[in-house]
Amino acid sequence: IVMGQINGNYLQKYIQVEFGDERVNILGIFSGYYNFTRKMDVNWYFHRIYEQISFKGEGGKFSYCNNLVDGEGGWTFSIGAVSKETCTEAGYLARSAATKTFDLMETANLQWYSNNGLP
Repeated sequence: IVMGQINGNYLQKYIQVEFGDERVNILGIFSGYYNFTRKMDVNWYFHRIYEQISFKGEGGKFSYCNNLVDGEGGWTFSIGAVSKETCTEAGYLARSAATKTFDLMETANLQWYSNNGLP
């Protein structure tokens, strides 16, 4: 069971996201369906990622990062290809509060922050 959880076997395979555009007017472009995948980076680490379906690798992405907030894990939202910067302030537009869950849906009730730390 534990390996299945780590591998994402019990996560939703598709999610639908609806962004408001009150603060950042371009976010509405990234509303839509996202597909779950895992991608290995250059350090052989698997990123748990939901990629926007309609943009073929260059759209929105939600990525789980193990060391995002003071050594705690969390989710980020970024645009474009996944890179080693995806889990750094330079690589994401927004991040969730610290969480240990790989289930992105559970972050809907958490505070999210911009890459400069503002709620």
